[in-house]
Amino acid sequence: MRLMIAVVIICSADRISLAEPETSINDLLAEISGTRIKTTIEKLVSFETRDIRSETSSPRRGIGAARNWILSEMKTYGPRLAVESRTWHVAVPQLGELDVQNVVAVLPGTTNPSAQIVISAHYDSSSFRDPESPAPGADDDGSGTAAVMELARVLSRYEFDKTLVFMLFAGEEYGLLGSKKEAERAKSTSAVIEAVLNNDIIGNDAPAGQSDVTVNVFGGNIRDSPSQKLAGLIQGVGEIYVPALRVVPVPQPDRPFRGGDQMSFQAQGFTAVRFTSPYEVVANQHNTNDTLEHMSVAYTARVTQLNAATAAVLAGVHARAGGR
Repeated sequence: MRLMIAVVIICSADRISLAEPETSINDLLAEISGTRIKTTIEKLVSFETRDIRSETSSPRRGIGAARNWILSEMKTYGPRLAVESRTWHVAVPQLGELDVQNVVAVLPGTTNPSAQIVISAHYDSSSFRDPESPAPGADDDGSGTAAVMELARVLSRYEFDKTLVFMLFAGEEYGLLGSKKEAERAKSTSAVIEAVLNNDIIGNDAPAGQSDVTVNVFGGNIRDSPSQKLAGLIQGVGEIYVPALRVVPVPQPDRPFRGGDQMSFQAQGFTAVRFTSPYEVVANQHNTNDTLEHMSVAYTARVTQLNAATAAVLAGVHARAGGR
């Protein structure tokens, strides 16, 4: 039934009616911890900046320290999750040559391991001034990074028909650098990526007094494309599994004059969407205001649950497999 649901949604432009929630998916969603998400964001903020130009040798500050902590933390999630850092040497206009290092964790599928569902975010931040200037990046994109890490922790406790790949990109702030390299790699190796669920700025909740809590899902501007149909799938999944969060598919590549890592995969022909808050506060981005005080962990946890339910439907979840 799970595989039928995934095929119908991706192949049809119509909204579909999903079956009653499966107990295993509801149990999975109950394991998503807002407390752990908050702790992760606090840790990411503690590195002061995660700019790709920042000091990489310090054990407590900068993008190198952040990456090392992410790697070590994700390696504690259990032996079924293969965690690695991938380094790409890139030339960036006005910045020169840089090493961009992504963190990738793979949970192999059981019956159809060649098919992949990617869940992603970018872990870098920037103030676009001096590379050592404070750039806490709690919402942009500590929120997405914490969501992906929490999803890796929880989902690695389960078995799925298809392979789940958790990707944390560096260099998004300077032109989607890390995701471009991963998308090019996937294309050149003929990887079978069926869906990319990218999370960027998923921490801004509805304004005070507004009861309608919404998440936007950008699926590109090509009518009836696989990415737009994936956004429709996510809307249907949300209605069943996370009814407290209204999902709005947006038929645009991203926000006006902005971009996200899902676009790197769309450019290589893969189906990809972006989860983001419609309550985005631009004044709190790329500066010292991007702190936990200006975001909602509860909102981030809801969007994380939506990712989890979507991945479970697409990848075919089975019983709990054990783990931490």
